[in-house]
Amino acid sequence: MAVDGDRVVAGAYLDDDNGSSSGSVYVFESDGEGGWVESKLVASDGAGSDQFGKAVSTAGDRIVVGAHLDDDAGSNSGSAYVFEPDGVGGWSETKLAVSGGAASDEFGAAVAVSGTRIAVGAHLDDDNGTDSGSASLFE
Repeated sequence: MAVDGDRVVAGAYLDDDNGSSSGSVYVFESDGEGGWVESKLVASDGAGSDQFGKAVSTAGDRIVVGAHLDDDAGSNSGSAYVFEPDGVGGWSETKLAVSGGAASDEFGAAVAVSGTRIAVGAHLDDDNGTDSGSASLFE
């Protein structure tokens, strides 16, 4: 879960909208009158067992979501997504990838955003030894 100002972001990484345990994220924003407006985010390319939403972060108009078991670069290589308002009441999505990603890295196991900087952790990356981990910075 992440909070920034009048926005609360909660991951539901075992949600089944795109297959078993594909995951989703709920966004709650203040309506300015004591109530809350709810949005639900899912990965446009989500699949079963991705666990989209296991890690979330928000700052300003950005929401970053990890899907640490996504399989784009091999089984459980992981991925992360950035969501920003699209100007018409919805969210635009950008998928982050890291060069050299490999199976079992679990890129997206941790995410953080501050201003224009986004950090994504791959806690099982093997670049400096078995499961030594790594972090990637995006701007």
